[in-house]
Amino acid sequence: MKRFTSSIIVTSLFTLLSFFTVTYMSCETPAKDPFSCEGHVCVNGGYCSLGTCVCPTGYQGLTCATAWNAKFAGTWNVTEQVVSSDSTSSVGKVKTYTVKVTASPAPTSVVISNFENDAYFNAVVGVVDSSANFNTFTIQPFTPTNNGNTHVTGGMLTLDMASLGIMNGYYYTNYRNANGFVQHDTLSLNFGRQ
Repeated sequence: MKRFTSSIIVTSLFTLLSFFTVTYMSCETPAKDPFSCEGHVCVNGGYCSLGTCVCPTGYQGLTCATAWNAKFAGTWNVTEQVVSSDSTSSVGKVKTYTVKVTASPAPTSVVISNFENDAYFNAVVGVVDSSANFNTFTIQPFTPTNNGNTHVTGGMLTLDMASLGIMNGYYYTNYRNANGFVQHDTLSLNFGRQ
């Protein structure tokens, strides 16, 4: 009889444990499919594909919330140096000044004010280069309306992504020198965020 009672107790305990195990397992949340778009929110015209937001041109990030040009915006201290010139006496000349870089309404470009420390250079455009991990912009050719003497013919600046406080690059310019001849210079640029 004792053996029969022990068997009933063991069987009862086993049945009870099995019941609790099945109940517990059935209440667990199933693992989320990593390729599911359920619950993903993509902004600025982005859409979800295989669990990841696909961002439109001009935006990046997990939800497409970051505009390419946002990281460049701010006030920058600039040091520029002439590295090559038609006139050897210009090589090595250094100039320092402050510029303001503004994110334009189009997320793929910026506007630089006070370029070359010149009030006429208040709308120099930079276009973010998507092939350079969105941390570089090319300086577009620019001729000021009221100052026909100096022309920016192009250039490029790259943001140091580790610090976000330094940009380095170069630009090209041509202008009429004191003798009336057109002179071509290449200048290095170093931007430090204020």
